[in-house]
Amino acid sequence: MAHFRYRQVEIPLEPARPQPEQIETGLNVLADEGWRVVSLEVTPRLSGAGSRVRVLLEQVEEEELDPVA
Repeated sequence: MAHFRYRQVEIPLEPARPQPEQIETGLNVLADEGWRVVSLEVTPRLSGAGSRVRVLLEQVEEEELDPVA
């Protein structure tokens, strides 16, 4: 039976010109660690701050079964 872990992260975007590559790079790093995206939310730029992407991630942990004797 599979068990799931969840994690929330924020990927900051350059304030001047956010690029899709920034999001892709951040998500690919997390995917290499076994995480997959469940949802994305883009937070608009606020005065003095850059935009960011809030990501909810899921990771599957397989339960090890005891060998049958």
